[in-house]
Amino acid sequence: MIKGPSITDMVLAIDCVTYDLCFLMGLLSILFKIGFLMVAALALALWAYVLDVYVAKYLEAREVGD
Repeated sequence: MIKGPSITDMVLAIDCVTYDLCFLMGLLSILFKIGFLMVAALALALWAYVLDVYVAKYLEAREVGD
């Protein structure tokens, strides 16, 4: 994740780890009947999605801010 050949490879690695963690948190939420874990998993998945959009916008225009 930290030292990838390109930005896209690093983002893909972060996405894989994040979505696996979200899936695990969702399973634990169902198993232990803790609703907060599901909320945290959803927030983490949304954060990963925002990261993807942010990086895609950066790679498209080479500037971020609009």
